[in-house]
Amino acid sequence: MGMQFELPIVYKNSGIPPKCRSPQDYKVIDKAWFDFPVADPSELEPALTFRLRYRREDGELLISDTVFHQYQGHLMRDIDASPRLRDQTRLNVETLSQMASDGVRWLPDILKVKSTQFWYSYSSGYEAGILKDKHIEDSGRNAAVDELQAFITDNLVIVDGVVYAKNHDPKINVHIGGDGYSVDLSLVASGDYSFPFDRMDLVDRFASWLESECGIARKNERSWHSDCEFLVDAPTVPLSANPVLEAGLKLASMAQLNIANAAYWGEDTKRLGLALQAEPTVENVFAFADAFEAAAMLPDAHKIGYGMENHAHRFASFRKFVELMPDEYKQDFADTIDIPVSFSAQYSSPRS
Repeated sequence: MGMQFELPIVYKNSGIPPKCRSPQDYKVIDKAWFDFPVADPSELEPALTFRLRYRREDGELLISDTVFHQYQGHLMRDIDASPRLRDQTRLNVETLSQMASDGVRWLPDILKVKSTQFWYSYSSGYEAGILKDKHIEDSGRNAAVDELQAFITDNLVIVDGVVYAKNHDPKINVHIGGDGYSVDLSLVASGDYSFPFDRMDLVDRFASWLESECGIARKNERSWHSDCEFLVDAPTVPLSANPVLEAGLKLASMAQLNIANAAYWGEDTKRLGLALQAEPTVENVFAFADAFEAAAMLPDAHKIGYGMENHAHRFASFRKFVELMPDEYKQDFADTIDIPVSFSAQYSSPRS
């Protein structure tokens, strides 16, 4: 069972576009029909609520709740129709019906073809309707349609007319800087280390270790869960992301692997870091971390970009984080989620 909607789509063609003389790659703006899965409301169960408390300018205390649901073993959330819409309209069957006529510029990120997402930001492009066979040597249309359809089938579902998408797990994040560490609850993973939302005990142990073993003090004196909290709405909550992989990829981002013709911590570190980014596995995390640590601890080693200036503390904290993680996160499992979902502003839907 499903529903069909026509959506604007952007892809890349090769050939000689109109009013040009030389072959080139060029952006095409087109439309295509897509099938969206539909589920019964009984299949979408509340799983977890992220509650944020804040005060308005007049001092009134407000509460904003973000509800995660679970569907077929995944966390799901309703999503914004477009980041440009100021009224925070949710993506539903009505907004989907308007997408084809609204055009590409109103398309939410989640409905863009990931492999050609770069082309969506180009201001210029050719409407598919003006192209003739002589303009097209190679068309990217079929591949783009197939890619977006596969994403929709695997990650989206319509329930009661509202579109829900698979979401990354919410997290308890630890941020470490030169002036101390801080902890916050968040809808997304951020900072240096992101703990599963239900393991506040591990955060406390990690924080105590930072203070006692590294001499790093806490920056925020207030209770780190005074302004926000997680409320569990179901007996079990499905978690899909692996915090060990997340921490390894954050460590890799500090190795400046994206800088061409530069290997500040040696070719071996760069090779293993690029291999980790290409294939995020626990095995690749450990191989890269070993090489990066060995290179960073050499005399006169290049400085690591930001955060903890003490290299020994940086790698010790990484290994302590891994040590604290439950055993299931120290081995590879296939069902990880990495979806570029644009979350609403946390203050957008206050409830008193």
